[in-house]
Amino acid sequence: MKYGGSLPVGDWPDIEALRAFAQTLDEGGMDYVSIATHVLGMALGSMPDQPLHHYYGPFREPLVLFAYLAGQTRRIHLRTAVLILPAYPTALLAKQAADVSIISGGRFEMGVGISWNPREYEALGQDFHTRGKRLEEQIALLRKMWAEPQVTFEGRWHRLDGIGVSQVPPPIPILIGAGPEDRLLRRVARLGDGWIPLVDPVEPLQRLRRFVEEEGRDPKTFRVSGRLAIAQGEAKDWVERVRRLRDAGIEDIEIFPGRGLSGAAAAEKLLEVRKLLSSEFG
Repeated sequence: MKYGGSLPVGDWPDIEALRAFAQTLDEGGMDYVSIATHVLGMALGSMPDQPLHHYYGPFREPLVLFAYLAGQTRRIHLRTAVLILPAYPTALLAKQAADVSIISGGRFEMGVGISWNPREYEALGQDFHTRGKRLEEQIALLRKMWAEPQVTFEGRWHRLDGIGVSQVPPPIPILIGAGPEDRLLRRVARLGDGWIPLVDPVEPLQRLRRFVEEEGRDPKTFRVSGRLAIAQGEAKDWVERVRRLRDAGIEDIEIFPGRGLSGAAAAEKLLEVRKLLSSEFG
């Protein structure tokens, strides 16, 4: 089993709290630290049809933060969960991600998604309506740019002619955040190294595994993350939740501490839960 701890978005403006949180998880044996991301945020209530968690912020720029945390930690992996891929210029992101992977010694994992917010896309000069197709082309280009120092590529949104990041970084796994609809799971199966589900993954998992097999890939090596929110319930509820995920074949648990805790308190709580789960499931 692998266990990750999520950085609570917006609770700690102090970078020292973020550093201490990551270092505590690193020293305490957590496998990865994750962070939710947006490039831009909005005032609370500015889109009344959206739930409150869509307004949490400020969102830290993950590649900047992870480059810093890579130098402040030893072994813990650094995962975006998720980075809004179509919001970024692909070649620039390829360079930044390659450097984070190199700086961290191969500890960077890139979870990507497409987001819900048309205003964010508009502000960044990107087309909200083609974001899914653009993400597909971006993943293909990113993999090529991380495998070859200079590349030639012709797509709908990208044209590169013998140019690139001039280095080959340690492998960067791409996990795709998506819902359970068949068309989305087929994209995950075709393009991703894993799935970060936006819903309970147990029921859709069998369909995803079938789609992975149809792509000629091995479902046993395809990574799936399960979420555990510990702000509600108690130990027996958490154990039961993780048992259900593990019985479905999910061995990656991303733990959310909830909001309103100090960095030290959140880190302590996460490590307590990891110890509890490790004693039950390894």
